[in-house]
Amino acid sequence: QASHIGDGVYQVRTKPGTIAITDIGLSFVVATVDGTGKYSEGRSTQLFGSLIAPFDFGSLDNTLPLPVSPVQHVQVIATKGYNPLKTFDSTIPAATCFNFH
Repeated sequence: QASHIGDGVYQVRTKPGTIAITDIGLSFVVATVDGTGKYSEGRSTQLFGSLIAPFDFGSLDNTLPLPVSPVQHVQVIATKGYNPLKTFDSTIPAATCFNFH
């Protein structure tokens, strides 16, 4: 789950480890709330890769809490499987990564 760090920028952290990881899949679920802070059906979209098989991942049926309200949830469903929006490699082990910003 991404964290808002300001000015419309979000960050995602992976588990710390000492190994490099390849073929990391990245997808987004965008959910919005109304003016009263309430989420309702139809206020979310899943940003995955190709919807055509073959799929990199199997079926998915998860319920995710919304950051604005832990009691509100959005359901993410991909009944036949899904492909990530983007894949990338983390070639530097997390134990040696530095943030120079």
